[in-house]
Amino acid sequence: MTRTKTSVTTKKNEKTLKQGKVLGSQSKLFRTTKQRVMKSLLYSFSDRRKNKYDQLWINRINCGLKISAGIKHKYNTFIHYLKKHKFLLNKKLTSNVNLKDEICFY
Repeated sequence: MTRTKTSVTTKKNEKTLKQGKVLGSQSKLFRTTKQRVMKSLLYSFSDRRKNKYDQLWINRINCGLKISAGIKHKYNTFIHYLKKHKFLLNKKLTSNVNLKDEICFY
């Protein structure tokens, strides 16, 4: 039987182990690290999609503020006023109000 060397697989495993920097066995054992890295890549993909929607909602709110009655508020000051006066509207609801009823928006 021929002798096999494990340098190729060791280097491949080291790459995965470097990606999975967490505490406990998930940073030491290859199988658990591989599972954790795969799951984190799935999370990063779905979170990027959520970020795109957040950016869309923020842009809609910002455009609505610029158009409505010539008031020159920005998104961050508008959200600050909402929180200050204890309105419980999130980004999605606020952008939908802007789209459906522009008169009532501001």
